[in-house]
Amino acid sequence: MTVALVVLVLAAGAWLMWPPARGRFRGVAMKPLPAPTGTTSAVEQGREIFRYETYGDEYFFTDDLKLPFWLLVRIPAPIREKTLGVMTDREGKIVGLEPKVGKDGKTRFGVTCALCHSVVNEKGERLDGVPNHRLKLGTILALSPTISRAQRSVFLSWGPGRLDITSANEAEDNINNPAKMEAAFGTKGIKWFNFNGTFDSAAERSHFTMDIVAHGNGEFVPPAKWGIVNKDLGDGIDFIGPKMPALVTYLETLEPPFPKPGSYDPAMAARGKVLFMGKARCARCHTPPLYTNNQKVKPTEVGTDPAHADSPVFKDGTYKVPQLRGVWITAPYFHDGSAKTLKDVVNHYDKHFGLNLTEAEKNDLVEFLKSLPERSQ
Repeated sequence: MTVALVVLVLAAGAWLMWPPARGRFRGVAMKPLPAPTGTTSAVEQGREIFRYETYGDEYFFTDDLKLPFWLLVRIPAPIREKTLGVMTDREGKIVGLEPKVGKDGKTRFGVTCALCHSVVNEKGERLDGVPNHRLKLGTILALSPTISRAQRSVFLSWGPGRLDITSANEAEDNINNPAKMEAAFGTKGIKWFNFNGTFDSAAERSHFTMDIVAHGNGEFVPPAKWGIVNKDLGDGIDFIGPKMPALVTYLETLEPPFPKPGSYDPAMAARGKVLFMGKARCARCHTPPLYTNNQKVKPTEVGTDPAHADSPVFKDGTYKVPQLRGVWITAPYFHDGSAKTLKDVVNHYDKHFGLNLTEAEKNDLVEFLKSLPERSQ
């Protein structure tokens, strides 16, 4: 039994009576899905895919990594959330973890898109598209008895809400460079995906993620410049590609969540909007109504750590300009989560661009960012 597993078992006993921690999502409600057309709409199909489809990755997580999901599912829901950030909805289903019975009769556990990109509010409702920045994915992977001590150390270094998409897969670059999990809401109208802007569609990004990163079985074709090979490519089995149209249809219904009532000061936000559009020059890149210009920039332009942009696999050399709608629910900020608060973000750009903002102006800007998306959008 690994050290991480021992810790998990002890935590399950020690914290049995702890309540679930969902404070950041308190009062956040689910938006209704569009009305279905026909018996089963593409939106409904996409929602089922997003929440429950494993794409065959259960063979990797159960047979190869031998992760002790049998223990995880037996731990009380509050313990799972406190120790690992794994959430459970009001129907008692673990978000993002699905049992699948194979042709051999064996039950295996796989992961879905929802594991990293869905959370649960205090009512037990799923908020699909919101990144789960409490999820300790690295700690879960470190429970594997089949990995090396060095690999376990790498996984445990990620911390909550972060993962390295070029680790322990065909895109391995031997550099420990985790990034925070991105939001999956607000994809409609967005041009670039992943922090680097590596992908030009949600379908391509999702296909890569579930095929290469999550070890599903698909036919994703890596660009030649990456210099990597998809081990499943050419086996004639594609559990992923055919499901992308419905998945993207669902993703495009996931609007950025409106801020909670009373969560920001309207008067300060109004002043902050004037600053955003004017003196602070934010709107040059974060242009309404999407609050992004859909461009890519060099790390030197924004003054952030270039390591992720300089991925030896993707070779982008850039970061995308992220949208800011719903930014209040996606802390921490920047690709590496190095800015813990919106005030940290404002301070960074005030210094980098020499804006000379006063403390009052900085606070007004923060209140405006907390107000996005505006109700009129």
